[in-house]
Amino acid sequence: MKFKKPARAIQKFLAVVGDLAVAYSLTSVFRAFDYYDTLFRPVSKLLHVIGGEDLARDFSVPLYYYALYFLIRLYTTMMFGVSIAQFILGLRSKGGKRFVRFAGSVRVLIEFFLSPLLIFDLPALKRNRTMKEMLSFTAIESVESFPKVFIGGGLSLLFFAAAIWSPILEVVKVPVDITLSLDVSKGEHISPKSNFANFSAYSFNIFKLKTFSSLENNRFILIPSFEIVKHSGASVVRPYLKVYDTLSKVEGLVRVDQRFELLKILQLAKSGNPFFGYKYPLLNKFSTNKDYVIDEKVKAEMLSLITSALSLDVGTVLSYITEHGPFIRGGVLLRNAILAVSSLREITRVSIEKIGSNNFLRFIRHLGINSFGVSGGFDAKIVENYIPIDVNEVLVLQLIWEQEESGAKSLNDFKDVFLGNAEWSFDADQKSDLPMSIADLRVTHLVDYMSVKELGENKKMGLFNFYHNYMFDLCKRSFENEDVKLQKILGGQLDRVLEVSSLGVKSTHNDKFVGHIRSLQDALTNYDKGYFKK
Repeated sequence: MKFKKPARAIQKFLAVVGDLAVAYSLTSVFRAFDYYDTLFRPVSKLLHVIGGEDLARDFSVPLYYYALYFLIRLYTTMMFGVSIAQFILGLRSKGGKRFVRFAGSVRVLIEFFLSPLLIFDLPALKRNRTMKEMLSFTAIESVESFPKVFIGGGLSLLFFAAAIWSPILEVVKVPVDITLSLDVSKGEHISPKSNFANFSAYSFNIFKLKTFSSLENNRFILIPSFEIVKHSGASVVRPYLKVYDTLSKVEGLVRVDQRFELLKILQLAKSGNPFFGYKYPLLNKFSTNKDYVIDEKVKAEMLSLITSALSLDVGTVLSYITEHGPFIRGGVLLRNAILAVSSLREITRVSIEKIGSNNFLRFIRHLGINSFGVSGGFDAKIVENYIPIDVNEVLVLQLIWEQEESGAKSLNDFKDVFLGNAEWSFDADQKSDLPMSIADLRVTHLVDYMSVKELGENKKMGLFNFYHNYMFDLCKRSFENEDVKLQKILGGQLDRVLEVSSLGVKSTHNDKFVGHIRSLQDALTNYDKGYFKK
């Protein structure tokens, strides 16, 4: 037996929650299929026009959900006479089929403006018609029969579960091979029998590292390099480090890809998850205050949070829910944000690796050709990005290598012997100053300071002289070893320095220095061995 009565307030409230759940689920579908921005952008632009950037930032997302919620109510009311959630919960509109669809649509349009004013909904507490129903000449009733109540309640639970778990669709869109075992970079072996005459200390401000290495007995050559990029309409010189492996005749480069604050990204995991504070109490208390201390306990939470987010996929969603609670939205947001800051498309593998004093996320991509915006003069086919995961001030370290038969081995060998013993200082402001004496200059100073315009004249001249002498010795070595590929690489770097000089961008080279570089380049191009016997 079934009978109709005016709908209860709790039924109407649950219907509102149900329709919001549908909007939330659809948003995950839109994100998975790249429709989200199409709908979200007009809302953001409207708020920006009305109230500026602050209003758009704070209210774009709530207004987007509000608008989508009412669109769902409007379209489903046109079909059923009530919204989809109301229909499932056994609510119906009184009247003929055509009338309830038309009048119900009017009711929803009135709701759009009156819903924020809850006073108009107070009559529902006594099972009376609300202002919206009276203005639209409708009455929402409850079909109270045990089967409908039972089925409606079950379907409502499924709706809520779908809303909570729908973000998993955004994971399906970006499948990645993730290895969560912790690898350790070996580092160059140092023993009492080592020939310390071949070892040198290296300190790079740009890479925030200090290390001690023989570069495996001078197997790897470090060449200071520069790329010229456009920034705000002006040409800017950005330094990077080119590496040449004399054993395998393979070249690569090391550069900083981008910088960001990791703790701010980790806060994405709190989104929609009321249980976050139970699992990660220290990260839950994070403040943008610079006095926030990242001690060993905080580092442990950071590592746990990152690994759990990256492990989240269709196959692990149940175990993730068991450990973190049913709300997976924050984990999905964090996972996709970490993959996004890696700046690599079509990542083939992600792993965790301890390199020197820090733990890193290692993002690997193979087989891309000339697709990384690199001015390195070679076809880049192996790209690895390294993101430190136990600090806040993060720089993404990028290693780009040729992929010939020995390319991958060359990259890993360089990483072991040069970075394996590194001490990193990402969160510190420490940096090595440029020495006054040319005798104290090292290749690291060329990478850190050659593109800096604001240097004293004496320091600038000392740096230029050291660069000329350093490149002269490398050119001489290339002739002695009859290494044609190294000669080509060095010629390309000399061309780059002359290009910087001709552009007059953020690095001032005087005429005397340019003349020395031209002479060196001519000798290299003309295969003038006599020039290097001076």
